Amino acid sequence: ESRHRWPFSEGDITVECLSGILQLNVDTVAQVRSVYDMTQKLMLSYTDLRQVEIDLTTTGEPNVYSEWGGTFYVWPNPGDGRLFRVRHYFNWTDLVNDADEPVIPKAFHHILIDYATAQMAYRNRRNDGDFAPTKTADMYMKRFEEGVEQMFASWRTDKTADLVANHMLEEDMAEEGSGWW
Repeated sequence: ESRHRWPFSEGDITVECLSGILQLNVDTVAQVRSVYDMTQKLMLSYTDLRQVEIDLTTTGEPNVYSEWGGTFYVWPNPGDGRLFRVRHYFNWTDLVNDADEPVIPKAFHHILIDYATAQMAYRNRRNDGDFAPTKTADMYMKRFEEGVEQMFASWRTDKTADLVANHMLEEDMAEEGSGWW
């Protein structure tokens, strides 16, 4: 789903490899973006398991990762205990309890109300030709879409500040030849 690729859904975690399998919680990880071998300081390439045969009994320094049925593999199998940094999009949790909060920044929670109001107005359209609910729905949907644009503009501004602040870390990693970022 495209919602998983929202910047607010990005994260990175350090995971251990056991017998060629990355120990990821597939309930929280929606999509893996990249896998970085912290020992070799190497970004692994993605390989589609439908196109190649991978034998997890082959050991060595891994150079590829794959996913099949919610399980993430690295190959060749580096053995147990190797650490990998996995950049990913995480699954959003449903908002079911009073204390649950949306993933998006708090300053933009109001746009979810606009979206819900638009959806309800679209559903409440009458079949007698009265389009007032559609006009209301369109107005709230426009407010929602404008709010999303503002949220992304805000995120890009914040992200630029973070990138400047983390510039030294990125330079250090580049000098090590990591290719992580």
